[in-house]
Amino acid sequence: MSLRNDQQLSGIAVERLDNGVFRISWDALERDERVRVFAGDSPHGIDMRAPVAEVRGGDGLELSLTGRPDNPYFKLIRGNGPGVVWAQRRLPLEKTYNFRDIGGYRTKDNRRMRWGMIYRSANLSQLTDNDHLLLKRIGIRLVCDFRTREEAQAQPDRLPQDESMQYLHMPIAHGKFDPAEALDSIKKGDISWLTDDFMTNNYLKQVDRFPGLWKQFFERLMDNNQRPLLFHCTAGKDRTGVCTALIMLTAGVPEPVVIADHQLSNTYNAEVIGRIEQEIKKCGIDPEKMRSYLTAPREAIEAVLERLRTRYGSAEEYLIKKAGLARRDLQRLRREITTDA
Repeated sequence: MSLRNDQQLSGIAVERLDNGVFRISWDALERDERVRVFAGDSPHGIDMRAPVAEVRGGDGLELSLTGRPDNPYFKLIRGNGPGVVWAQRRLPLEKTYNFRDIGGYRTKDNRRMRWGMIYRSANLSQLTDNDHLLLKRIGIRLVCDFRTREEAQAQPDRLPQDESMQYLHMPIAHGKFDPAEALDSIKKGDISWLTDDFMTNNYLKQVDRFPGLWKQFFERLMDNNQRPLLFHCTAGKDRTGVCTALIMLTAGVPEPVVIADHQLSNTYNAEVIGRIEQEIKKCGIDPEKMRSYLTAPREAIEAVLERLRTRYGSAEEYLIKKAGLARRDLQRLRREITTDA
């Protein structure tokens, strides 16, 4: 391991508590090891003149940042190392859930995905005015919506009306099946359509049947005038999960980390899943029989990763040979969405 990596913190997490207090944690250090924390309002706007906190040893700290935006960025410096930028994974929007930044993940070549550039989310139909302010503050320029026409019409995105961000509908549908119709079936007590391999097959179809859509999406992502970019579906776990996997793999993030990010949806959606399960019970359905549909199934994303490896060679080769993107463009994208760790 290089000296550079020896001086990096590991296991970093940032969590917003109440009243502007943030919990910043990392893997435990020896008691004489120093960690300095600097803060700013953007990944490139961190004030390095003086730390906002400094500790020795331990596994983290709590920090009050009253008067700053709800989504600050931190640079954590261990000893005399180069430091690493970190932020909240999930952003504190009032009326959506599973809204998160996919920055910070380390790649195989010891770079990291940039913070504040690519976001994923559940649907945006109930955003508040405060949510709009946060979206503007983080600079979202393009919103890509993977929901079907029926889903989008039933719950249209509530975005700012000042043309500060573009909206692009990129529907992913699987034949006659539509998630909006699935809800009606559930209310009638019918889940006969939910077979053991239903979710895995749907994930695989997103790869095999939609190369044109992924080409269009990545062409938008490659345009730095379209970033920061946000993409979403209904729950932000399946169609959004496959898209995230393609991006992270293209950036060079290892497969276990891709899977771990996918599984975070089960944590961030837990409250919503609980409410849905209570409603399902009222329809006479055992919620356990719906688990694979309500959650982000690990076996489904693992099947996608295996498909990309075995049928196409890699995510990059899939995007080149199946979707028709140029290798040099993907290599440029990789450089732009990652930074030195």
